[in-house]
Amino acid sequence: MYKKISFLILNKFNKILIKTFLYNLLEIDFLFIFKKTKKYSFVFFNKKKNQFFLIFKNNKKKKIIKKKSKIGRLKEIRIGLNIHKRDYDIKIKKTNFFLLEGYTVKVCVIFKGREIVFKEKGVELILRFQNNIKGVYFKFSDIEFEGKYIFSIFIPKIKNENKKKKHKIYKKKNNN
Repeated sequence: MYKKISFLILNKFNKILIKTFLYNLLEIDFLFIFKKTKKYSFVFFNKKKNQFFLIFKNNKKKKIIKKKSKIGRLKEIRIGLNIHKRDYDIKIKKTNFFLLEGYTVKVCVIFKGREIVFKEKGVELILRFQNNIKGVYFKFSDIEFEGKYIFSIFIPKIKNENKKKKHKIYKKKNNN
């Protein structure tokens, strides 16, 4: 019952329907709806039993699920074939920063016009990019071709190392 109510769109008509439904079937007298920054919280009050029921809309659950999922944590860095050295250094700094933050980074080399003839230069550029990024923080996938793009994906290793440390600490606490 609570799940159905939490998915309803709240306008004046729906509020009246919910109140009558709750009063007739469940003998609940009041329904308070508080709107706080796009989150609705429902408070039901039953006079006979003097009980409060509190239900939050599923926005909180969705945010928690979004934090746990790592699918949306992808950053894409695009590089032209004839990139200047200074611009190249800035791109390397950005990728290092993103990898330290825990994002997966997709580095794309874009071919414009007739540059597609020089695919070997694009592969060399990505290999140079892999060598210049600090090797401690990532592992990378193979170089892949897709139309006018050549790309490689860099995945950070930091998360796995932190998990191992946590497990070691937890085991030490349990043993003592």
